[in-house]
Amino acid sequence: MGRATGYSGKMILSHKYKFIFIKTAKTAGTSIEVFLSKHCSPKDIVTPIAPIVEGHQPRNYEGFINPVPEILERPGKLFSVLQHAVTSRDKFYNHMPAREIKNRVPADVWNSYFKFCVERNPWDKVLSHYHMHAAREGGSLSRNSAKSSRN
Repeated sequence: MGRATGYSGKMILSHKYKFIFIKTAKTAGTSIEVFLSKHCSPKDIVTPIAPIVEGHQPRNYEGFINPVPEILERPGKLFSVLQHAVTSRDKFYNHMPAREIKNRVPADVWNSYFKFCVERNPWDKVLSHYHMHAAREGGSLSRNSAKSSRN
């Protein structure tokens, strides 16, 4: 299933409930994503998360993209957009910006579905990000190790 391993979280597009959840970094988005994904239909788009969480079933995130809208919007990113279009099978990916989601879904879906994300106090977010990086510099990529290093 594409590049499912190594991803930390993404997005959900629910046709069943007509919403797009855009995950932001360091905001408890994985917990929200796992909860929401359990209520999604087989036709909804749910991107993978790692480490794998019981009950979360990624689906429908792969597919080919038309890179032209993204190239026209961001001409300075021509090579990176083309590289992604050629080398990746993931149409939806890790912490994908809203503008790219908008370019990859039909206009009627983008215009009519409820779109949301979660943010948190900027200071808490910076501290969380710091602790995550401090744990990784210690040689660990595990979320559990990051928690234990703070205690």
